[in-house]
Parts: sequence; structure tokens; C-alpha cells
Amino acid sequence: MRYDRMSFSPPLALPAWTIFLQACDGDGSGGHSGRRARGKPAPANGNRSGTVLAGQWELRKRIGVGGMGEVYAATCLADRLPYAVKVLSSEHAADPIMVARFEHEYMVLRRAQHPNIVAAHAFFEVDGEFFYSMDLLEGESLHAMTQEGPLPIDRALRLSLQLCDAVTALHVLGVVHRDLKPSNVFVTQVDGREHLTLLDLGICKLTPLWYANVEMRTRPGQRIQTREGVVVGTDGYIGGTDDRGDLESEVLLDVFGLGATLFRVIVGRLPYKRTPPNASDAPEWLPQDEDRIPRDLAEVLSTAVAPKPSGRYRSIASLRDDLKQVAEELGVIPSPDEEEPESSLGLAAADEPLADAPPGPDEKEPKSPPQAADSLADVPGPDEKEPEPSADEHPGPDEKEPESSPEAAETLDPLADGPDEKEPKSSPRLA
Repeated sequence: MRYDRMSFSPPLALPAWTIFLQACDGDGSGGHSGRRARGKPAPANGNRSGTVLAGQWELRKRIGVGGMGEVYAATCLADRLPYAVKVLSSEHAADPIMVARFEHEYMVLRRAQHPNIVAAHAFFEVDGEFFYSMDLLEGESLHAMTQEGPLPIDRALRLSLQLCDAVTALHVLGVVHRDLKPSNVFVTQVDGREHLTLLDLGICKLTPLWYANVEMRTRPGQRIQTREGVVVGTDGYIGGTDDRGDLESEVLLDVFGLGATLFRVIVGRLPYKRTPPNASDAPEWLPQDEDRIPRDLAEVLSTAVAPKPSGRYRSIASLRDDLKQVAEELGVIPSPDEEEPESSLGLAAADEPLADAPPGPDEKEPKSPPQAADSLADVPGPDEKEPEPSADEHPGPDEKEPESSPEAAETLDPLADGPDEKEPKSSPRLA
């Protein structure tokens, strides 16, 4: 199997919390090698801790198990630095659909390069086995954090804004997550503050916007179409859709999933007893919720998980705006009116020049920067001179939550063309 070549280009600015480690190929270089690595394959079943992949990836400890595979804390023997390594399970490694999904997940994580999305570094095939390296994070999932009850409102709001930023970044790329839930959200500590990281894009949807913009286009034979009547995701976090199949319609699935995640984290339970909800259903609010949940926040959560897609926020950005407003009203984050002015008493700072001060005896009058032409009349003619420019942009071990089940949900269609692929009608049946 041949893979399209991907260059290794680390982010320009790395957050302090990220353990960013350049992935090691056999020759010590990073990136997607575009070739098969050689080495002793890991055991087909069971915990693979203690094994070495491709002769250089020592799997030290299993730290997560999911529907597609397992995640290990690992060490690259070439540089002795820590990584997380996700390995596609042996049963899925023989399934072209699951291999394509696994590669899609890596491609999206590799391209996203967002501080609230886990970063992936290199993809490998080892004698028919597939794995990729990514950041190793130390912390716990939202699922683990809420086992003893809901989070305090202020803490939950700060994390919810970061989660909105992560999902919005995916939507800008043309990717719909489709499996937003607390166990796929990881929280670490950075400079005494909680930092959120979104994980696991194993059943994400690549929309026509992705295929139109990504440099490395997925070959038609590897584009996936979900079967009619199949709903992918995790029970409790799946919202209905209007079946249009366009990006706006697909985004509403993530609006519901994110809303259900926040509902679980803030209220302490899921909004519905069954999902997707019927059009006549309403989120479950109990009398005791009124004493703890501000009315404005309850309205935001209810809108995010509205049973009808038409009743939800049209985008994650709109949801974030209302969450931010609630956070400002509660004093969780400063409002624009509370920001201190740059200087007091109307005086300029000592190291700033006064705007109207005349030039000194040895100073020249500064030139004004050129103004943009408002019309063709302002553009200099052939005999005119241009004005001179001024001198002066992971889940912890043994955690359990209902797993999403991508098996048997998709088919590979060699005739499918990414920009024209359609998402079929959904039904209450899980994949």
C-alpha cells in the first residue's frame, strides 16, 4: 500500500504544555515517510506493552483503549524522547475501510495544528500493522473529572470556550468530529491553568470543503461513504440531522454533541434518555437544577441540544459567543467594560512619543504611509511615480465510556468523489 507523501512542518509557535517531539524515522528524520517501515510486528492480541514497533518505538504502557485501537506511552529509541503512539487494532488492520479511517484521523490531526487539538507527527505501516505518533499529554479526561459529579460552573465555562475553539478549527478545515463526548476531551495543567485538548477523530467526516482545500487529496478509492440509515457516534451524544448532507447540516451534529458534552459536565447527566431525540422531546431539567444553573446558561445548553436541528445554534462559533457572554456576566472572565485603559489621566506613557510633538532640530518630518486607492482614479498613471512606502501576523488507562462503533458503518466506494459525496439519512440505530 502506498501513501501520499506528507512533509514534516512543526507549528510555528508551540504552547508550553505541549510535549512536542519530532517523530523519528529509521534515518532519524521526521515526517510521513511514504514507505513501509521494517520491524518485528507486535502481538496480534492483548496488551502490547514492552514490545518494540519498527525496531525503534518501545511501547512502555497502555494508556487508552478505544473502538479503533489502543494508545501507548512510548519512547523513540532513536532519541529517547517520550511520545504517545496509537496502534490500529489487528482486527481492523485487515479492513480497508478502517485503515482509511485511521489514516484520515492522522491526516486531520497532522494538518490542524491547533493548541486545543492533539498534534500528530508521523504515520507508519509495519508489516501490515498501522500506527502513528502524537503528543504525550499528562492529565485526565473530562469523563474522569466528572465521575464524582458536575464541575463548578466557572471551571466548566472556561473549558467549554476552549472546546468550542477546537471544534471550530476542525469546521474551518471542513471536518466534522461526529464523536464529541467527555472521554474524547483531555485536560492538562499549564502554568497553573487548565488547558483542554480534543482527541480521537476516528469517525470524523471529511466534507467537500476538506477535499477542496487540502493539498494531499485522498484518492477516490479511499473516500468513505456512510451507509444509509446508519448513525455513527456514541449513544447519548448523537443529535438528529435534517439529512441535507451539506457542511452546515453536518455541523449541527457537532453542535449537539458539544452541547450534550457540556450538559453532562455542567448539569451532571445527559439531556435525553435516548438519542437521537424525537422532535417532541425536550432536555431534562430537574427542580434542583434551578438552584445551581443560571437561567441564561440553561437556555444556552437547551438551544445547543434542541431535538430539531433547526432549533440549534447554526455554528459552534455562535454557541461560543453566548457561552462567553454568560461567562462575562458571571465574572468568570473579564468583560470588555472591565478592561483597564492603556494609560491613565489622558497622559501618554513615558516611552511613547506625543502625537503632536514637532520634530527636533536633528529630526526629519516622518513621511505619511500611502493610502489605499479608493477607485481607479487614485491609481498612478504610467508617467506617475508610486508613493514611497512607509518603513514601518488522551484518555487515561482503564477509563470506560460507551464507545463509538464505526465498524460496518461505512463502505469504500471507488467511484466516490470527495466533494460530491453525500451523508445518507440517519436513523436511531447505532452503527
